[in-house]
Amino acid sequence: GWNVLGKQFFKQGNPLKAWAVVSFDRGADIQLMQGFITYLVNTLKRNGMSVPTERPPLIGPINPAQGGSGTGGVNGAVFDALMSAGSAAFGAGGKTIAPQLIIVILPGRDPLLYEEVKRCAAINLKAPVPTQCLLASKLRSDRGLDQYANNVSMKIHAKLGGVTHTVPLQDLPGLTNRTMLVGADVSHPPSRGDNTIAPSIAATVSSKVADNNLYSATVRLQAGRQEIIEDLQGMMEAN
Repeated sequence: GWNVLGKQFFKQGNPLKAWAVVSFDRGADIQLMQGFITYLVNTLKRNGMSVPTERPPLIGPINPAQGGSGTGGVNGAVFDALMSAGSAAFGAGGKTIAPQLIIVILPGRDPLLYEEVKRCAAINLKAPVPTQCLLASKLRSDRGLDQYANNVSMKIHAKLGGVTHTVPLQDLPGLTNRTMLVGADVSHPPSRGDNTIAPSIAATVSSKVADNNLYSATVRLQAGRQEIIEDLQGMMEAN
């Protein structure tokens, strides 16, 4: 499968210096966070990633239901926590580089909280900061922890500009160095309980280089609950 145990990433990304961790799960305290982060850092290093800051700042636990709404309807508790994490990450990087990553520990599979974290980190902070969300339940059990940490490490490595793996063209029958690989999907936001249908999100990705490890992406809003991509031609042209 995808477990990279015993292997290393294909191409290094940027060293992980400016990062922080924030917990929105009341049971994911400093001790639990530090234990998992130590395990994750060892996994990242074992897989070939440079991690100069091995002990990032830890924030929380914070109750995301408290704090009301911030500017523009943003969840105040989420905004304040991510702002604090961003500032702490900046400090962890020696105040010489922008925050590279905020790891966010979630109490469960809450689509609305996940959406709020991603939206806030992308558009409400001083500058966009990549986030990596984790489920608190995964951190509490040793069962499958190695596979989970390896999976998370691949996502972090890619967000830092690295290439996790590559497949030689000779192993892909019918493909040449002029073949474009394309992926497309439509996702549907959860119902908000007022019987309104939110727009669906269509996305496409297309390979840009012969090694098929660098992709451009295009995103469009379209009619809610519609699986067919309305502007596929325009999205492909944009790619």
